[in-house]
Amino acid sequence: MKIKIYYHRTDCGGPVYYANYLKFFEEARTEYFMQRGFSIKDLANSGTMFIVARQEVDYKLPAVYGDLLEISTTLAVLC
Repeated sequence: MKIKIYYHRTDCGGPVYYANYLKFFEEARTEYFMQRGFSIKDLANSGTMFIVARQEVDYKLPAVYGDLLEISTTLAVLC
């Protein structure tokens, strides 16, 4: 999924506000399922819930206004 960085996603026009990356990840997860014919809403209505139990982010470089980010999503099964 590609995300264009607009002014409202930044700290006053500088780097992307750190918490916005979590929003980008959530949007990419939704797109991942939609591209495979699944609706998060329909899954939730049928009793399938997605719970984020842990998050860890290593920020390497800041994204800034005008950048185009590409977010890749993969599915892992943890037991």
